[in-house]
Amino acid sequence: MSASRPESAFREDAFFDATKHPRGYHGKFTPSGSRKVTPDVHTEIKARRASPVSIVSVNRQPEYTGEAKAVKTTFGSKKESGDIGEAVVAAYIQQSDPSAHLIAPVGTWKAVDGISKNEAFDVKTGLISVGQMGNRHWRFTFDTKDNELEALAGKSADFKAKYNEQKMRAAVTRKIEAAKDVATVLNRQINPAVWGVILNPDNQRADLYHIPGWHTRTAWGNVDAMRPYYVGTVNYPLPAGKKRSLAEAGAITPRSKPITWDDVPAWAIDQMRTADLLNECTRRIVYEYAKTLDSMYWDTFTLLVKEFGDNEHGH
Repeated sequence: MSASRPESAFREDAFFDATKHPRGYHGKFTPSGSRKVTPDVHTEIKARRASPVSIVSVNRQPEYTGEAKAVKTTFGSKKESGDIGEAVVAAYIQQSDPSAHLIAPVGTWKAVDGISKNEAFDVKTGLISVGQMGNRHWRFTFDTKDNELEALAGKSADFKAKYNEQKMRAAVTRKIEAAKDVATVLNRQINPAVWGVILNPDNQRADLYHIPGWHTRTAWGNVDAMRPYYVGTVNYPLPAGKKRSLAEAGAITPRSKPITWDDVPAWAIDQMRTADLLNECTRRIVYEYAKTLDSMYWDTFTLLVKEFGDNEHGH
């Protein structure tokens, strides 16, 4: 992929029919006898695998009651907290639906996080320590490669907004196509849904929310607005003792590759560019700013420090 990809890939409205690439989806998926599903995808959809964590209790006493809570547990990447959120949701659903399971990537096919008997669902995880109310949200993200970021540098805010909008809509379209495969393989109606998780890693408790449909962004800061979707709060002791992550507990394979810019959502990078933190920064400034964005801040901090080295401008 060349550095000019955003120019060549950007399509004006005449070539990009937004009505065919929705921002979210609230419909249903039905089986199609004429739909072709590859054998490896068929196998993955039919797979059954137990969650790597267990739920020891469920109650109606939420951890998050409207105020952020400081936590001592840190994560090396957003994937670590996301893995826990996904595993917790899978374990909760499996209590009543043993067929439910998380989806493993099959080549480029993995547009949904998991499958239950009647849903193709995404899992979005946020940390209870997120400070700013506006950043307490579950957000749909998509990859932006290093060379895309280079090519987008210097473009207008309007150009980048349209480019990201088209990428996001195209990603939702892939998700819809994947759910059609699920409905066809399972031969039943499948509904889209989002499971939202608010994680307190210190006491290993998680608030669970179930939201019908797929949404590009769902704010969870207002407890009154989210109350209709609240399912319960679970305790999820990690295996092999009190660990911060599933990889550390030996429940899943650790990341085999170092953190890259692909792990940082484009919106977070854009905000940092706007704040000039990608041009002039100190370790402390980057840490404090990134921390206000969301649970991604450890990845962001690590990457920026790596890019700018030990130059702390006298701090």
